[in-house]
Amino acid sequence: MEEKDDKGRHKGGNGATDNPKENADGKEIFVRISAYENDRRIDEKNKKLLPGSYTTTHNDYLTCLTYDDDPIDRYALPNDEDIEWAFYIQPERKDELQRGIVQPAFGHAGGGIEAYFEKGTSKNTYYNQKPYGQ
Repeated sequence: MEEKDDKGRHKGGNGATDNPKENADGKEIFVRISAYENDRRIDEKNKKLLPGSYTTTHNDYLTCLTYDDDPIDRYALPNDEDIEWAFYIQPERKDELQRGIVQPAFGHAGGGIEAYFEKGTSKNTYYNQKPYGQ
């Protein structure tokens, strides 16, 4: 069984870019969290993630909320600005991603689940934006 700490963070494991590529199943939901209402990795016009974007799974996002965990530390984000927004993405089956455990970086512990979309996602896969935690 996978080892987790008291905040539901995963211990050990590789980061997403160190794991094999896989195709999305067309059903799973991913969440990109951001301090910015107009996140630079979201293509509003084409409703998709831009290439080189990281997200987390919807399940890990909910775990972060359930444990009232610090998303900046859990996802080892590069700045310490308060997270204000959650962007919901449902990739198509042809969209490729890599999954992993967030590695320590930028002075943060990591341990959340990450998904990396090297090529971004298809048009119309970004479908909702909500304030963080709602």
